[in-house]
Amino acid sequence: MEASAKPTLPTDLVAVGLASCIMTILGLRAKSKGLNVLSMTAETEKKMSPTPRRIGRIAIELKVQLEGGSVQDQEWLRSEALACPVAMSLHPDLRQDIQVIFE
Repeated sequence: MEASAKPTLPTDLVAVGLASCIMTILGLRAKSKGLNVLSMTAETEKKMSPTPRRIGRIAIELKVQLEGGSVQDQEWLRSEALACPVAMSLHPDLRQDIQVIFE
């Protein structure tokens, strides 16, 4: 075991859970249209608010390699993914800065 490993905080898991939900919905919707997702990677960043102490902002950069599909398909996938159940369940004051980049 590495002594230098950074512990995962519960608030970090919220950010990762949001990214995971977005990725899952995007993959399911792509499959429903016959589109093939070749790869997806996400980078997350969480910022805490000082008072009251809570998550103030989650930033996610999702990169997607998609086989096939038009620009309209990409826009539809983006809108479907951003309406994932986790995103819709978080407090409206929590700022969600989410970028979906199709490569």
